[in-house]
Amino acid sequence: MAFLLSLLLGVYLAPLALSDLIINVQPEILSPVFTSQLVINCSVTNNQVPNIDVIKSVSLSRYNETIKDFYVLLSLDIQTFNLQQFVQFRHAQVSFGNLFVSLTVYNPVQSDAQAYRCNIDGDNSVQKNAFMKAKKEVRYEPNVSALIQEITRLKISEDIEKCSSKNVGLSEYNNIKSKLNFVGSSTIVKELIEPLTVKCSFLASNDSPYQESVLQFMYILHGNVVLIE
Repeated sequence: MAFLLSLLLGVYLAPLALSDLIINVQPEILSPVFTSQLVINCSVTNNQVPNIDVIKSVSLSRYNETIKDFYVLLSLDIQTFNLQQFVQFRHAQVSFGNLFVSLTVYNPVQSDAQAYRCNIDGDNSVQKNAFMKAKKEVRYEPNVSALIQEITRLKISEDIEKCSSKNVGLSEYNNIKSKLNFVGSSTIVKELIEPLTVKCSFLASNDSPYQESVLQFMYILHGNVVLIE
């Protein structure tokens, strides 16, 4: 009899134990280039949470380094089903439903790596303005090794793009048919993978009145640096 009573009590309490405020973050670590989106979900299981009888709102907040506190991004009024968005993102998607809000940030950057918090506000039989919170932190870790591996993979799977020759005609004084050519080994610099080679050449046309002239110097400009050939 005692065993049966404890079994029934366990079955009765199980749904209550499963009722909670859940925050889910995917992924929890942001890496440049490789992280295409950041998803934060706030949800309530079994439509109830401990110590709150009536849920009034579900909101999502993010920590702000400047004010040293959390500020609300999204807030869903459960009674009116009205969603307020307090921060406008350039590339993001917001979704909501019965006791849940979700934010998807596309191409997240380092500033998106913060602590996020889900908030439940409501009432219970003892007090009004009862609340519950759940928090998770998103970290930013640049993965240099993975970046090099990805560049290497792209290098093997794709042909190296060649920089097309850029022909620069000289002024009329030097005969416009003469050409100055500039060629680069690639339009994409692959750091730590392969060197970048650039080449300048000058071609004088046969009918140039200055074909007997001597080219005195040629140089390549890179920012404030001059590379003499």
